[in-house]
Amino acid sequence: MIWDGAEICSTWMPASEHRELYSALICASSELSGANRQLWIDVGLIHLLIVSGAHLHFLEHWLKFLPVRVRLLVLGGYCWLTGFGAPVVRAWARRLMGLVARSVGFSLLQLELVTVVALVAVHPAWLFSRSFLMCWLCALAIALPRLFPQWPNLSLSLACYLMLLPFCPSAPSTVLVNVLVTPYIGGVLLPLCILAVLVPWLLPVTDLMWTLLLEILQHFPVATPAPWIAVGPRLFLIPLVLHLVLLIAEVPWRRARAFS
Repeated sequence: MIWDGAEICSTWMPASEHRELYSALICASSELSGANRQLWIDVGLIHLLIVSGAHLHFLEHWLKFLPVRVRLLVLGGYCWLTGFGAPVVRAWARRLMGLVARSVGFSLLQLELVTVVALVAVHPAWLFSRSFLMCWLCALAIALPRLFPQWPNLSLSLACYLMLLPFCPSAPSTVLVNVLVTPYIGGVLLPLCILAVLVPWLLPVTDLMWTLLLEILQHFPVATPAPWIAVGPRLFLIPLVLHLVLLIAEVPWRRARAFS
């Protein structure tokens, strides 16, 4: 359809041997083949190929010179271009809610809960979407205090790894892979791939970067089978209960900070 942003985005992707990777990284396309997709799951980087909240984080960083409201409009346009998937919409909605939450004084955990409630009220089916629940858990990981303040990327990767274990079990080495590879994909490969769509003569460079990255990822440990992986219609109870527990634990901490 002419107004289908994801379809339009897909037609812009270059004719390359890695076309499905360009399409997955930029447009949230589901064309990624089984073996290729499994590789990204095994190394714990699939969230970078399904267009998650991390993409909005990268885009927001590049667009920080724009006024906040203009930046949010651009990010909303990107949500349309990627088909309004649950992870990217949740990240965008949280930023919208943040405009109001600043004046109210919400904590990050409170802001995340308001965002989830608002989105589920509009789109109830997302409460049973694994991708939505996983991005909810990642949001909780971001809101947690850093275990190693001197190494924030390691702390965040470890928190996300532990949060997502029931949904997406992977080898512990994926924590290190995220620390080392995520900045490269988000800070170098993603912007260059977008630029290569606009400037085709850059395509040999980005193709080579994809080839080298895939070769490196092949040498990392693969995910071990996990018969205990969480399934069923009540999976939403995992992030919901965890979120409520964290909110309850936050009360004495906020009270102590207020009176310190």
